[in-house]
Amino acid sequence: MSSRAVFGDFTGAARRQLGSQATLRTAAVRGGHVPEIRHSLLRLLLVMSRYVQDITLQPVRPPCLGHPPPAGWDRAGLEAGEALRRALVGLYGDTVSRRRPGVQAGSELARRLDGAALSLTYGRDLLHTHLARGPRGGVRYRSEWGKVVTSPRVHQALLAELGFLARQLAPLGEDLARSPRARGGPAARQAVTGACHWLQIMDTSIRRALREDPLPARVVEVLRVVPVNSPPPRLPADPTRAAGSLPGAVIDAAERARHAAWISAAQPPWPPGMTVSSLRQVAAANTFTSRHCELLLRSLATPASGLTGEAGTAVPAAAEAAGQARVRWLGIAHALDQITTSSQEQFTPTAAAAGDLALQTGRLAHADPGWSPGNKPAHGRGPMGSLAHEPDETARLLAAAHQACDAMNRLASADRRHVQALARAGRLLAAADPGPDTLDMLGPLAPAPPDRTGALLTLYEFTARASADAATAISEAASAAGMPHRIALPEMTSQAGDWGDPAAEPEAAGHLAEAQAAYEPGRVEQTLRGLGITDTNLIRRGAQIDRATEQLITQAAASEKPSQADPPATSTRTLQNPAGRDQERGSADPPPWLPLATTSPIQAEGAEAEP
Repeated sequence: MSSRAVFGDFTGAARRQLGSQATLRTAAVRGGHVPEIRHSLLRLLLVMSRYVQDITLQPVRPPCLGHPPPAGWDRAGLEAGEALRRALVGLYGDTVSRRRPGVQAGSELARRLDGAALSLTYGRDLLHTHLARGPRGGVRYRSEWGKVVTSPRVHQALLAELGFLARQLAPLGEDLARSPRARGGPAARQAVTGACHWLQIMDTSIRRALREDPLPARVVEVLRVVPVNSPPPRLPADPTRAAGSLPGAVIDAAERARHAAWISAAQPPWPPGMTVSSLRQVAAANTFTSRHCELLLRSLATPASGLTGEAGTAVPAAAEAAGQARVRWLGIAHALDQITTSSQEQFTPTAAAAGDLALQTGRLAHADPGWSPGNKPAHGRGPMGSLAHEPDETARLLAAAHQACDAMNRLASADRRHVQALARAGRLLAAADPGPDTLDMLGPLAPAPPDRTGALLTLYEFTARASADAATAISEAASAAGMPHRIALPEMTSQAGDWGDPAAEPEAAGHLAEAQAAYEPGRVEQTLRGLGITDTNLIRRGAQIDRATEQLITQAAASEKPSQADPPATSTRTLQNPAGRDQERGSADPPPWLPLATTSPIQAEGAEAEP
């Protein structure tokens, strides 16, 4: 459903170029110039050997050093490499029959071999777009798919794919030897026959590994859906675009957001790098993105969608998970109102990508290609109101919501690292506590204290977890409905940590409650927000007044010991019910006063824009 090319496109093209064994046998019987066929087979096996070299880079120690001999897939990789090496040695040597670049082969069999070699070359180039060489020769990841491409299981799936191709090619030697139309000397025939013999040995070794350690179908699917490391282009808005194209637009926007989040990890935390303005933009955009996903999933949970049984229960649970992610992102947006950086006008591609994702999910949630923030959707418009009630359409909607939630997870993880970098560089600023002998409620800006930074990092950690939980819930709903879809990133990479930076495990459930309480708006700030104030300076000043009031009450309570009949001193923030705070947030729509530092695709959206 994505517009980007994937690895399976090229392996599928290679299979189609070769055809079935019956097709290859027919092409071999038709004959041709054997030296030309020998050269075409050499090109194909050379590409296959490069794949195997990419897989088996680590040398295997001999058994005499006390190490056991390789077994299973390790042995299959070594034997496949040795078989291809011997096949290539037999095919080398005939330089007279080599064709110039761009000259098409004369026989059908040579043309099929050339086409398969070209498709596999493009596929290998696609995999290598996710990898690069470091300054010391090591492998560096250029995208979040880098770990997938280098994972052992995916290497095994790639080896199994090469084994299938070897199985197709193995009978060619005998078929070509029996063909009365084959032209060429005995040396060329013997070279092709010997190479096919080694391909048969390669196929036997890989099939033995498959019997000993079968590959899950999910791993094979992961290999096939590895995309090229190039984000899809952003298409201009087109109100006349068909509603059926909206899920694909959301998936493309999610891929651009994931790509931007990955690239931003290498950016410095100083200007022109990340600022709190960009962080706030991302949090605001993802608040609306999660809200749109929740609306979409609740529309799919209606009886009109036709989802019953286990799927009828899983889809509402996924909608609830998306709602929880919205609550977490809204908490981050509140928290970022109380801190700042020295530079406020720098906006990153990550913020722009997050805003575009919010825009595209809004169009999908309202089933309106011309929808924009601030425009109230037409009555009765919804994802199931204009899209066909077909299983394929429902699967595409679930896939779009899954990709959007996965992109929010990546954005939360990236922004968490940015907050850490800003704090280490001393660029994360907060208003210092005013002195006791001053009437200034604001206080000077100073580096944020560790407790506030830690609370913000905790919010990001739980927000990333909530977004990932929403993506998992949507995937489970799709599986329950019998509509498996292409995943954003495989689960096998989560065991190695999120992009090489494992998230810290939560210490306790109360840790999140404390972090949320640290950024809970006080009465003055709530009043300003309720009046529709969007000026971030006024909002920040109201928050500082609330903190000064809290300190005043605390100091007064400490100076005079209260009697038994007096109620305990309580800050303005703890007058509310902490236990019910999350429930109240979860039941409310995103407020229209969610502050944005500058104009964005979601700035004008308010509560009236929701159905």
